[in-house]
Amino acid sequence: MKLDEAEQALKILEAEWTSVEMNDGQPTEAAKQRRVNKVNANHTALLEKFYADCDAVFQKTAARQNALINDINADYKKIAQSGTLSSADHALSVSFGDYDGDKYGWNVELCVYADGIMLLSDTFILKYESIAGKKAPDLASATDAQLAEYADNTDLYSSLFARGVPVITVEADIKAAPAPESKPSCYTLNIGEVRAINALTGKVVQKDTVNKQAGLALKPRFDMRGLHGVVAEEKEIAQKEAEKQAVLEKIRQVPAVLQKGIAKADDLMLPVPNMHYSIMATEVTQELYKSVMGENPSNFKGEKNLPVERVSWYDAIVFCNRLSVKEGLKPVYSIDGVTNVSMWGYVPHKENSISKEIKWDEKANGYRLPTVEEWRYAAKGGQEFKYSGSDNLDEVGWYRENSGGKIHPVAQKKPNGYGLYDMNGNVLEWCWDSSPSYSYSRYYCGGSWFNDAD
Repeated sequence: MKLDEAEQALKILEAEWTSVEMNDGQPTEAAKQRRVNKVNANHTALLEKFYADCDAVFQKTAARQNALINDINADYKKIAQSGTLSSADHALSVSFGDYDGDKYGWNVELCVYADGIMLLSDTFILKYESIAGKKAPDLASATDAQLAEYADNTDLYSSLFARGVPVITVEADIKAAPAPESKPSCYTLNIGEVRAINALTGKVVQKDTVNKQAGLALKPRFDMRGLHGVVAEEKEIAQKEAEKQAVLEKIRQVPAVLQKGIAKADDLMLPVPNMHYSIMATEVTQELYKSVMGENPSNFKGEKNLPVERVSWYDAIVFCNRLSVKEGLKPVYSIDGVTNVSMWGYVPHKENSISKEIKWDEKANGYRLPTVEEWRYAAKGGQEFKYSGSDNLDEVGWYRENSGGKIHPVAQKKPNGYGLYDMNGNVLEWCWDSSPSYSYSRYYCGGSWFNDAD
C-alpha cells in the first residue's frame, strides 16, 4: 500500500501545471494546495481500501477458523484427565543430586517431556529413611559407629545414583486441563502426587505432594485469529496519528494566525494531550482582548501581538464570559445563576471587586481560566525540563535579565512540547482554584518580565 501511495503521490505532484495554475511562471499557492489535498484524499482512499480488504479476509476465514477452534477444544477436553508417568518412560526424567545433610535426603529433580521438549520441572527430597529402611541418626547425639554407618550408606546410595543404577523408580501423577474456550491453544499441566518406589521390591517407600503447575500453549505457525484485532489496532493507530498530525499542523499555523490581524480565540486553542481540555497557545493579546472588552488597559502598548496586562482576576472572569458569548458558546461563570456580566454590577478595569460568589458551570462549553493543576500540566509540556520547554530560560521566556524592562510580543520564544508559548515569563497568567468544587480563589502562575529566573 505504501509503495502504491508513494507512486501515485509522485504522479500527482510532478504532473505538468496548466496555464490557469501559473502566475509569473510559478504555480499559485491555491494550485499547490489543490495537489496536496489530492494526495491526502488518495492516502485516505488507499487506507480505507486496505482496511476493507483486511475485513474481507477476516470474514472469509471466520467460518473455517471457528471450526478449527472447536476441533482444538474437543482435543484438549480429551486430555483433561489424570495420568501417571514413570521414570522408566522417556516422558518423565529423574535426576538425583547431592545429599542434603540438613534435610536428611537427596535432592531429586523431575522433568516432564513431550516430543523431546521439556514442559514442566520440579524438585523434591528423597529421604534417607525411604532408601535405608530406617531413620537417620541424630547427628548431635550419634555414636561414632552410628555416624560411620550413616556416612557409608549415604555414600553407597549416592554412588549408585551417580552411576544410574535403578535403585529407585519414580511415578508422578500428571493432569492436563484445557484453558477456557477463549484460549483454544492453551492448557495447564499439573504434577500432583510423586511416589518413590523400591525397584527391587516394587513397594512405595515415599509419597510427596508436589502440586506444581505450568501454563502452556501450542501455537500454529500462522494465526489468523488475531487478524481482526490487528486491523482494529491499525485503525486506532492511524486515527491517533491523524489527530497528532492535526495538532502539529495547528501548532505550525500559530505564527500565521497571529499575523493575520485579530484572530479568533478558537484558532489559537490547542488540545492538551491525554486531558479533556484545550488551552490557548499564547497569552491573550491586546488586540483580542480589546475586540472583546472594548478597551485595552495595558501599560505597554504599541507593538503588534503584545500580551494584555494590568488585567485583574475579575476582569479575566468577565473576559471569559464575553468571549464565550461572542463565539457562540455557553458562558462558564455565573453569579446567582446569571451569566450575563452586564448584570453583575461590576465595571472592568476600575480596581473594584465582586463581593458575591462566582460559580463555575462544569457542563458549559465556553472559555474559562485553567485551574492551577491544569496550568502546571500544560506548562510541563510532557517534558522533564526546569522551565516550560527548556532548561535554559532564555530560550523560552522573557524575565528580568533579558526583557529590557518591558513585555514582548507573544510567541517570540521557543514553545514547549505541547506547542504553548510564554508559559514562563512575559506576563503572569491568572488561574482558577485547583478544583471546581470550590467557589473560587485567585492564583497567578508562570512569572513575568520583571521576575528573576528563580
